Amino acid sequence: MKIVFKFILVSIFLTGLLHSQTPEWLLYRLGNTKVTAICEDNDANMWFADRRGNIYKLEGDLIIMYDSSSPGFTDVGRIWAITVDQLNNLWIASQEAGLIKFDGTNWTYFDMLKIAPGSVANSAWEVEVDEKNTIWVGTYWAGLAKYDGQEWTIYDNTNSPMPPGQMEINVIHIDSNGNLWYGSDYEGAGRFDRIK
Repeated sequence: MKIVFKFILVSIFLTGLLHSQTPEWLLYRLGNTKVTAICEDNDANMWFADRRGNIYKLEGDLIIMYDSSSPGFTDVGRIWAITVDQLNNLWIASQEAGLIKFDGTNWTYFDMLKIAPGSVANSAWEVEVDEKNTIWVGTYWAGLAKYDGQEWTIYDNTNSPMPPGQMEINVIHIDSNGNLWYGSDYEGAGRFDRIK
C-alpha cells in the first residue's frame, strides 16, 4: 500500500513539473506588414507571405526574404496562400501574378487567365496539395483548377453542379476522407468527392 501511495505522489509531482513550465513565445519581426499566409516545408522550415508580395523563409534562426528585387521573383501583388507539395516545392497563390511555384532555385509562373479563361484577372486566391501531389487552385470567378503536373482541369458551372455564385474560390480544405471542401464569396461552401 505504501509503495502504491509513493508512486502516486511521485507521479503527481512529475506531472506538475512537466505541466507547470512557462510557455515560450518567440516573436519574429518581418517588417511593418500584414502576414497573410504560413506553411511548413518538408525540412521543417517555416514560410511566411505578406500582403506586399514578399515571402520569408525561417530556416533555424535565419530569415531569408524574397521580394521583387530577388532574381527570378517578380512583383506579385498580395499573396493569399502558400503551401508545399510532396517534392518540397513551394506553391504561392498571388493576386496579380497568378499561381507561382518555387523549387528552391527557380520561379515558375502559371497565368490563371490562360488556365481558366473565365477568370476575371490573373489571380489565384487559394492553393492546396492533396495526397496524390495534385495541386488545387481557387480562381477569381472561374471555379476550381486542378493541376496533376501535366494537365489542367477546370471545374466550374459548365461541368459541375457549382453555381455561378460559388466560382470565386477563397479557401480549400481536403478532409480525412479525401473530400475536397471549398468556400466561396457569395454562395457558401461546396464538397467534391474526388474518389468516386
